[in-house]
Amino acid sequence: MPQLPDGGLPEQVLPRLAPHFHIHREVTGRHPSGKRLRIDAIAVPRDPSGWSRPDIALGIEFKRVMAVGRGDSSRVIRQCLDYTLVDWPGFGTGLPIFYCPGFEQIEAWRFARNWKPFFFNDDGFLGEWVASDPLTDHQQFRAGMGYAISGILGQHNVGELIERDDDGWSFIKHGGGFHVQWCERRGVCEAKINQLCRKIGSG
Repeated sequence: MPQLPDGGLPEQVLPRLAPHFHIHREVTGRHPSGKRLRIDAIAVPRDPSGWSRPDIALGIEFKRVMAVGRGDSSRVIRQCLDYTLVDWPGFGTGLPIFYCPGFEQIEAWRFARNWKPFFFNDDGFLGEWVASDPLTDHQQFRAGMGYAISGILGQHNVGELIERDDDGWSFIKHGGGFHVQWCERRGVCEAKINQLCRKIGSG
């Protein structure tokens, strides 16, 4: 994952999304408990024709850094889950929520998933295959936690907005893998068929 930019993250990310989305900043809605909650941004595609839902809107919640540790991650997860239940004026309830810049635990799973026992060291001449350092027990534990967290979040319609080397800023929804819904380079991806709805009960 590229290094996070300095400065305010919304000011770095939202201008990159603005050519493709109408951006609504600081939207306030009402939770079923009656409490009023505010989300950093809601993004609506400028051209919804390629999306499976013509009324799709994407909630975005920003923090300065990745959610790390159990306490930090738990608070962010709770906040994102609450947002999926909020009635946002003009957008309704059940919005998919994307956390930016993502969860450290899920990043650990991404790293472990991409690990290979050997990598090719291209020296500009012949090159050679070199053995990778094995994953430590701690890395494997964190990857397992990341896999579990990503699955739970995906079932509840919560994903990540992260910058990827090949695709640029990407809306990712998890569930048995990393499912790119939309990205800067390729436009609408799995959201062509994924309606980005929260799972209810055993459905």
